[in-house]
Order: sequence, then C-alpha cells, then structure tokens
Amino acid sequence: MLRLARRFFAGIAPQVEYPIGIKDVQNIDEYLDALENIEEGKFPIVEQKLIQCLSIAEERGLYGEPPYNILLKRLAFIFRIENKTSMCERLLEEIVKNFKERESLYPSQLSCSYETLLMQYLDTNIDKGIDLAKKLLEEKPSHINEEFVKNMLAIAYLLKGGNIWESKKLLSSLIATNPQQPELYHNLGCAQWWHLLSFEKPETITIKEGETYEQSEYRAAAMEFTDSVASFQRAIQHFEGLPDIYKIDPNNKLGLKSSICGISLTNISEVHLQSANLEEAIKWLKCALTFYEEVDKQNAGRSLALTGVFLKFQKEYNEAEKVLTKALGLVNGRGDYNEIFVNEVYASVLKKLKKEKEAEELLEKANGLSKNLTYWAARAVHLHIPMWTL
Repeated sequence: MLRLARRFFAGIAPQVEYPIGIKDVQNIDEYLDALENIEEGKFPIVEQKLIQCLSIAEERGLYGEPPYNILLKRLAFIFRIENKTSMCERLLEEIVKNFKERESLYPSQLSCSYETLLMQYLDTNIDKGIDLAKKLLEEKPSHINEEFVKNMLAIAYLLKGGNIWESKKLLSSLIATNPQQPELYHNLGCAQWWHLLSFEKPETITIKEGETYEQSEYRAAAMEFTDSVASFQRAIQHFEGLPDIYKIDPNNKLGLKSSICGISLTNISEVHLQSANLEEAIKWLKCALTFYEEVDKQNAGRSLALTGVFLKFQKEYNEAEKVLTKALGLVNGRGDYNEIFVNEVYASVLKKLKKEKEAEELLEKANGLSKNLTYWAARAVHLHIPMWTL
C-alpha cells in the first residue's frame, strides 16, 4: 500500500489532459509537503495537507472541477489506507456528484468515478454496491462500461451470499463475450461451488409451483457443483496463457508462473474437501503448496492452514503445529479473513495438544479481528475482486 501511495504522489501525470488547473494544484506548497510526508508514511499529516490543498483550490474557483476531484481522490486514498472507510466513501460519492453536475463536459470522467465508487462499495458497503450497479445498468449513462458493472454486480451477489443463481447467469453471459478473461471463470467457479452450499438447510430446498425437480434451482446447483473445479482449471489456463487443449492435471508438474493462480488452486482443494473427496483435495493442496513455494511464498498462509487441517484430521498434531506456526507468520498483521482462519485452525490444534491458554489467546485474537471485518470477508478471500487505484 505504501509503495502504491509513493508511486502516485510522486507526480505521475494523469492520463487525461484536463482543460484547467491541474498543474497549478500540483505546485501548491501544501501539496509538495504532502509528497514529502507520504514518503515517510505520515498519513495524518498528508491528510491535513490535502485538506488544505482543497481549500486553496476552492479559493481559486476550482471547486468540483477535475483538479479538485483529483485531490479528493488522493485524500480518499489516504482515508482508505487509514481504514476510515465511511470518509473514503463520502469523498468518492462527492466526486461522482461533482462530475454528474458537469456531465456534459466530463462524461468519461463521470463514468470512471462511478466505477471507482462501485469498487469501493464492494469492499465496504455491499448493499450500496448492489443498488449502484442496478441503477447504472438501468439508466445506462454514457461511456459506462456495462460489462464491468455486470461483473461487479455478480461479485456483489456472491459476496452477500444471495442471488447466486443470478450471479452465475451474469458471469456466464460475460464469459460468452469475453472467453479469454480468467477472473470471470474463477468467480464463476466460486458461484458454482457456493450455490449448492446455499441449500445446506433442508427448508431452503424448495420447488416452485408448476416446476418439476428437474427444473428446480436446487437440481441445477447440485449438477453444477463439480463444474466449479473445471471453471477454476479454465481460469488457471487463461491466467497462464495456455491453450484450451492443455489440461491442468495435479498429477503432473504444473510449472505455473502467474502469482494469481494460487487462489484457484486452493479453491479446488477446498471444493474437494467439502465433497469429502480427500484424495483429490490433498492432491490439489500439494499443487497449491508447491506453487506458493516456487512463485508466491508470502501468500501461502491459507494453504498451509488447510495442511494443518489435514494433519489434525490424521492426529499428527505436532506436525500440524509446525506448519501452522509458519502460516501464522505469513498472515500476521494482514487483518483479512485468512488471518482469522489461520488463528482458528491453530487454536483447534493447540487444544488437542492441551495448550489451552495459547489456544484461547489465538481465539481471542481471531474474535478481535472479526469485529473489524465485513460479514462477507470470509467469501472475499476466495474471489478475484477489482479494487480502485490511483
């Protein structure tokens, strides 16, 4: 995050040449002070300096104009770093409002600001995200990327845990027009995986009036559950730029190089685990561990925790503890659901080793972390979700 902040505030020229004021804003003394403090990670000072820049821009008659909105977005970015999510949202909403009032002058900038706000909502306010996506698809403002909005709506449904059927339809339609986009296959795999799980309670298995079992949503979910593995495999193929004829086989050395393949590999293992197909689950988990060791060591935490789950199942508690110690070192301080997952699995192993005090400390830490996360954080770690950048 700090590297991204430095890269942005270092004065990279915007891709769009605005008609007024951006160079004047960049030469404000307070803006230059913000550059110095971002290098040192002094975000409260950067926040203060940017607020001063906004006041100066207003005095120069730039309120609501592109240079002013660029400053707002930089300040929103700082708020995001500081986890001031509601303030971040408010600034991004203000940018949309400003461009909306000047839509005839800046239609493409309005569309970009809508997309930025939509990405933020999927991180911090899922209901607002769904409402905004539906509104954009209904109103179809000029220059809006409908495929992007449909993808975000599909992801939002998956994060919320409802309308998974609709999410699958949206993703399938997008794949029909974008057959080379790996993230679509990956997220479709999650939809196929989770759709059946949404019927885990008997009362949720219903057949609508006039509908046969063969036509029911439950049957479709059951039939497509195992298709999730093929979707994740297809995602890996496209992440790696491999031809469709190439088969991702866990029995062969895969030699994958794209760092984003790891989530797909781990998801496949978890699908097989939930299907009680332990042999396949272990095969794919070994693939994931090899991949992380060779390509992306710092993100191996969840796969190592799953290894701990298998070792615990085999009553190899001491080996599980060693693996989970390594996993904890990788996820510590991340503040996402994977950190919670590792702490919970580790605690369960420590209880088996009669280390009750250490186990309770880890559970207490996991509970504390969960209070700072959204209710969809557990699903977010399985998906590929775009996030806005500067």
